Amino acid sequence: LHYKMANGLFEQYFVEYFRINKRAISPANEIEKHHLTLDINQLTGVARMIADYVQVHYASDISLEKIAEDLAYSKNYLCKAFKKATGMTVISYINRFRVEKALELIRSTDKKLTEINDMVGYNDFHYFSRVFKSVIGHSPREMRDKEKFSIYLENKGSPQTIYRYYSQETGNKKK
Repeated sequence: LHYKMANGLFEQYFVEYFRINKRAISPANEIEKHHLTLDINQLTGVARMIADYVQVHYASDISLEKIAEDLAYSKNYLCKAFKKATGMTVISYINRFRVEKALELIRSTDKKLTEINDMVGYNDFHYFSRVFKSVIGHSPREMRDKEKFSIYLENKGSPQTIYRYYSQETGNKKK
């Protein structure tokens, strides 16, 4: 019995390790591999400057006015140049980039969704949830539940694995 329990805990450790390092492929990945943001290596000029700016400042309160002021261009010029180069608006890019970062945090941490909301630059959780759902197609809570369920399914296949999800939010065991 001790051998089976140790083996199960060992397997659980590897599942968590692969989950955190994104090497495991989970069954709930219907949107796993489709990239939400642009490949900024293909961008040049003003569009590249805007994408770089968003990557650095996404967690803070950024606006078109702030980007225009910091890059020393007019707001209208930035919008037109970015739209022409990428086919999307600057605000749309900011939202998609933030949602991608939030999705990474949902998959790799057990932080509360309100903490993730703050970490990716949103001040209002309801707005964050609405934007997240419009980009992904699922709410942040649904994605968190899918992630938990996919980890359970990965471990369910092995008869020697005993898996319990320990929630850091409540400290309770969940099966």
